[in-house]
Amino acid sequence: MLKELISSFRGFPMKNRFRLLVVVMMVLVVFLLINQGGLVMGQEKTSAPKGSTLGVTDGQLAPCKDSPNCVSSQAEGKHYLEPFDYQNLAEDQQKLIEIIDAMSNSELVVQEEDYIRAEFSTKFFGFVDDVEFYFSQSDKKIHFRSAARSGYWDLGVNKRRIEEIREKFVASN
Repeated sequence: MLKELISSFRGFPMKNRFRLLVVVMMVLVVFLLINQGGLVMGQEKTSAPKGSTLGVTDGQLAPCKDSPNCVSSQAEGKHYLEPFDYQNLAEDQQKLIEIIDAMSNSELVVQEEDYIRAEFSTKFFGFVDDVEFYFSQSDKKIHFRSAARSGYWDLGVNKRRIEEIREKFVASN
């Protein structure tokens, strides 16, 4: 494949041929990194992905996959971030909902007594990230999981989003 690609540039001077090939390869790599080789635009929102394990089971949110596009307070290693502390379940859940509602491209999808799920989508491609919060009543912690629904790398978007939510939540107390 690479040989055919190179031979198709025979009319260009060698210097320009190399530059063009580098640009084409960079564009291809970016698309592969963003979406694991498949260009999925406009993913369906407000429904959990097929085969999803979203939600809380025995006090645990779904584990992060090996890809770096997920952070969780119940993970270990590179995916781990500290959970939030809370005082009053109803009041602090409402504060968290208000913070999420005020963020751009967010939609609250599930609200239960001790669980919130929201979806955040990118403006251009419409990629969806699922963000979950579990209010553990035994230790007064808000556990969370924020993960891209597709792709491999998210360029740190989920981590920055959780840190922004944490900062606003702490400031509101």
